[in-house]
Amino acid sequence: MYFLGMLAYHLGRSDDAIKPLVAAANTKDSSLTANQIESALETLGENARKISQYGASAQMYEDIDKIFGPKMGEADKLIRQKRHLAVLLLHVPPQTVQFAGDFTLRRTGDEYPVAIAGKEFSAQLDTGATVSLLSASTAKAWGVTMLDGSGRLYGFGGGEFSAQPAVIPVLNIGKAELHNVVVFVTSDENLYIAPIKHQINALLGFPVASALGRLTFAKDGSLTASAQSPPRDPSTDARLWIGGSSVLVELGTLPIITGGRLTGASGQRLFDLDTGSASTYLTDHYLAEHTNIFHGPPPETARLAGPGGIHEIPAYAAKDLPLFIGNTLILLNGPNILTQPQGGETEHFFGLIGQDTLHLFSSYTIDLRNMTFSVHP
Repeated sequence: MYFLGMLAYHLGRSDDAIKPLVAAANTKDSSLTANQIESALETLGENARKISQYGASAQMYEDIDKIFGPKMGEADKLIRQKRHLAVLLLHVPPQTVQFAGDFTLRRTGDEYPVAIAGKEFSAQLDTGATVSLLSASTAKAWGVTMLDGSGRLYGFGGGEFSAQPAVIPVLNIGKAELHNVVVFVTSDENLYIAPIKHQINALLGFPVASALGRLTFAKDGSLTASAQSPPRDPSTDARLWIGGSSVLVELGTLPIITGGRLTGASGQRLFDLDTGSASTYLTDHYLAEHTNIFHGPPPETARLAGPGGIHEIPAYAAKDLPLFIGNTLILLNGPNILTQPQGGETEHFFGLIGQDTLHLFSSYTIDLRNMTFSVHP
């Protein structure tokens, strides 16, 4: 039950994950370790949050704190903060969406048009962001409904900051109407990216992207949302997975040559898929599996944002390095291959796929209904 529940959760099948994970968390025998039981409870908490069942999410984190808190050390602080955020949202109704048909939006800069109560605004859309964020000045302009209390958020720009929850009763994006959209409001300076002198005003994250379902991002900046999703085609589509706070894509890392021809790929590995990141890089896990193609001391230095600021890591440069999306070959040139752990969630996987790679194609599609990723020449 434990492994079935975890598999369903990571495949994005939230409803199918609940029953087996509850059974695992309530096991009375010694078939599971304490870490596995704690993991089942935490996954139930994350799962409940994703489907807007904030009371159930808070209960799972409270159970973890009561049972395992004294043994978790610093990790218990994060569990308590997750519980606190869930409690702040306790009385928020579930997010829902209604589609009137497919639609295409044109991007201005890095923002797409949205509407609230008939007024036009704009926002970034980032499938890799766990929550949606608004700057304080934007929240005031949008007239969102502020909720009591505040909590700590992590990960944006490699740091942590205070934010207050709020709700948008009705948010219109193209022909989609979203109800009860949860956002977190923080000071403008917390959303200012100093190295590139860029102010983020509104960022709609995974909860909004998943509600829209099937998203096709074109190289010309347009975004098409589809009300329906076709069945998965294993020959062209890569599988998507849900990580702790990110969307993951399963890519082939080893070409299959048959009769002198490229016929497919093996060596399926998970990569962080981050539409909000400008750059691609591969982690030291990838390097450990491909040490035969990198020789001598690393000639470059990668500069990555993470906890505590910017980290400089010795790195190799890619030259026609192959990765496969289904049977589609990508030849990477230039991305950093890290030689040391970089911290953060991506360190658990084989790399991060950013816009420099995605822009190699005329468009790419992220389907969060059937959990597939595809690219188009």
